Amino acid sequence: GGPAVKGDPRYGNFKVPHVDEQHKMAGELACIITWFWVFYRIKEDGATVFLGIHPWDAHGDDDHDDHGHGDHGDSGVFSWVKEELGVKPTFQAGHH
Repeated sequence: GGPAVKGDPRYGNFKVPHVDEQHKMAGELACIITWFWVFYRIKEDGATVFLGIHPWDAHGDDDHDDHGHGDHGDSGVFSWVKEELGVKPTFQAGHH
Protein backbone atom coordinates (compact mmCIF):
# COMPACT_ATOMS: atom_id res chain seq x y z
CA GLY A 1 0.00 0.00 0.00
CA GLY A 2 0.81 3.64 -0.19
CA PRO A 3 1.47 6.12 2.55
CA ALA A 4 -1.29 6.60 5.08
CA VAL A 5 -3.09 9.86 4.44
CA LYS A 6 -4.87 11.36 7.39
CA GLY A 7 -8.17 13.03 6.74
CA ASP A 8 -10.88 14.46 8.93
CA PRO A 9 -11.82 11.88 11.56
CA ARG A 10 -15.37 13.24 11.71
CA TYR A 11 -15.99 12.08 8.13
CA GLY A 12 -14.38 8.63 8.13
CA ASN A 13 -10.91 10.10 7.48
CA PHE A 14 -12.09 11.55 4.16
CA LYS A 15 -9.42 13.76 2.61
CA VAL A 16 -10.78 16.66 0.60
CA PRO A 17 -9.05 16.76 -2.78
CA HIS A 18 -7.41 19.91 -4.06
CA VAL A 19 -9.58 21.76 -6.60
CA ASP A 20 -7.94 24.34 -8.83
CA GLU A 21 -9.32 27.88 -8.58
CA GLN A 22 -10.13 27.90 -12.33
CA HIS A 23 -12.33 24.83 -11.89
CA LYS A 24 -14.13 26.44 -8.96
CA MET A 25 -14.81 29.56 -11.05
CA ALA A 26 -15.99 27.48 -14.02
CA GLY A 27 -18.37 25.61 -11.71
CA GLU A 28 -19.74 28.86 -10.28
CA LEU A 29 -20.26 30.28 -13.77
CA ALA A 30 -22.08 27.12 -14.89
CA CYS A 31 -24.30 27.34 -11.81
CA ILE A 32 -25.12 31.01 -12.45
CA ILE A 33 -25.98 30.34 -16.10
CA THR A 34 -28.14 27.35 -15.14
CA TRP A 35 -30.16 29.29 -12.58
CA PHE A 36 -30.49 32.27 -14.94
CA TRP A 37 -31.93 29.90 -17.57
CA VAL A 38 -34.31 28.28 -15.05
CA PHE A 39 -35.67 31.65 -13.87
CA TYR A 40 -35.95 32.94 -17.44
CA ARG A 41 -37.99 29.86 -18.46
CA ILE A 42 -40.22 30.31 -15.39
CA LYS A 43 -40.79 33.91 -16.43
CA GLU A 44 -41.66 32.85 -19.99
CA ASP A 45 -43.56 29.60 -19.34
CA GLY A 46 -44.41 29.65 -15.65
CA ALA A 47 -48.13 30.33 -16.07
CA THR A 48 -48.47 27.42 -18.48
CA VAL A 49 -46.34 24.97 -16.51
CA PHE A 50 -47.49 25.74 -12.97
CA LEU A 51 -51.00 27.20 -13.40
CA GLY A 52 -52.19 25.60 -16.64
CA ILE A 53 -52.87 28.98 -18.24
CA HIS A 54 -52.17 28.81 -21.96
CA PRO A 55 -51.33 31.82 -24.15
CA TRP A 56 -54.35 31.22 -26.38
CA ASP A 57 -56.67 31.30 -23.34
CA ALA A 58 -55.53 34.76 -22.21
CA HIS A 59 -58.20 36.95 -23.85
CA GLY A 60 -61.32 34.92 -23.26
CA ASP A 61 -64.12 34.47 -25.81
CA ASP A 62 -65.44 38.02 -26.17
CA ASP A 63 -64.32 38.22 -29.85
CA HIS A 64 -63.20 41.86 -29.65
CA ASP A 65 -60.30 43.49 -31.41
CA ASP A 66 -58.39 45.64 -28.94
CA HIS A 67 -55.05 45.35 -30.70
CA GLY A 68 -55.71 47.98 -33.36
CA HIS A 69 -55.77 45.49 -36.22
CA GLY A 70 -59.33 46.22 -37.27
CA ASP A 71 -61.29 44.10 -39.72
CA HIS A 72 -59.09 41.82 -41.77
CA GLY A 73 -61.65 41.40 -44.48
CA ASP A 74 -62.91 37.99 -43.39
CA SER A 75 -66.28 39.40 -42.19
CA GLY A 76 -66.85 36.42 -39.95
CA VAL A 77 -66.30 33.81 -42.66
CA PHE A 78 -63.35 32.37 -40.71
CA SER A 79 -63.00 32.20 -36.96
CA TRP A 80 -61.12 30.49 -34.18
CA VAL A 81 -63.05 27.77 -32.39
CA LYS A 82 -62.02 26.93 -28.85
CA GLU A 83 -62.72 23.27 -28.14
CA GLU A 84 -61.82 23.03 -24.44
CA LEU A 85 -59.54 24.59 -21.86
CA GLY A 86 -55.87 23.84 -22.57
CA VAL A 87 -56.39 22.80 -26.20
CA LYS A 88 -55.19 25.18 -28.90
CA PRO A 89 -58.13 26.65 -30.85
CA THR A 90 -58.71 25.54 -34.43
CA PHE A 91 -59.28 27.80 -37.41
CA GLN A 92 -62.54 26.98 -39.20
CA ALA A 93 -64.31 28.43 -42.23
CA GLY A 94 -67.94 29.46 -42.06
CA HIS A 95 -68.19 29.43 -38.26
CA HIS A 96 -68.88 32.59 -36.31
